[in-house]
Amino acid sequence: MASEASAASFGTTLRALRQSAGFSQPDLAERSGLSVAAIRDLEQGRRSRPRARSLAQLGRALMLESSQQSDLTAAAHARGAAAAVTVGGSPPPGPGVRIRLLGSLAA
Repeated sequence: MASEASAASFGTTLRALRQSAGFSQPDLAERSGLSVAAIRDLEQGRRSRPRARSLAQLGRALMLESSQQSDLTAAAHARGAAAAVTVGGSPPPGPGVRIRLLGSLAA
């Protein structure tokens, strides 16, 4: 799927940059101010859209050059653009339908 490939691309890019810098996930979390869970979720594609602030914090923590920061940002934007809300494993029923929840839902 396109969204899975984009997510993998961002996560793979972040992981490669982290490992290249010689950081563990806890190291990067401490240096960036993000949680270890956030780093893990980004690398594994569980978070759909990293915030611009988080991307900037990661860039500073990894001491990225401008081109590397641009690559990371581009991967994040491609990932977010490709992400789709799914219901029961199916694509959304039509254009413009998007449901986002924070927390539980009972119906």
